[in-house]
Amino acid sequence: MQAVEVDDAVARIARSINEHPAQGFLPDESVEGLDVLYHALVFAEAAEALSIWRTALWDRTLTAEGRAAVTRMLDFLNGEVQAGRGEAVSAVCDCLTAIFSTGPSRERDQVASAGKR
Repeated sequence: MQAVEVDDAVARIARSINEHPAQGFLPDESVEGLDVLYHALVFAEAAEALSIWRTALWDRTLTAEGRAAVTRMLDFLNGEVQAGRGEAVSAVCDCLTAIFSTGPSRERDQVASAGKR
């Protein structure tokens, strides 16, 4: 596990929610984004969690409250990872291991290799 750039991770999650199709099946990336949002809302004990999640699903929008919950959860988990307690990521949900196994250097490599195509 390695720490992530929280703003970049939140932007990717928001993009996965914003860009899913209005009809048909959701792509894996959108399902994962909605899953991360769900766990963040539980983590943050958001008062309007169901409404925020439904807005993400139906309106394809990550609200300010949803963004704040995701940021709060990722900030906390970053601290745990940096303190050597990477198991905290899996304790929330294994879906988050994909985010924390893709650290900043790997993200840059993926962007660079995508640009070469």
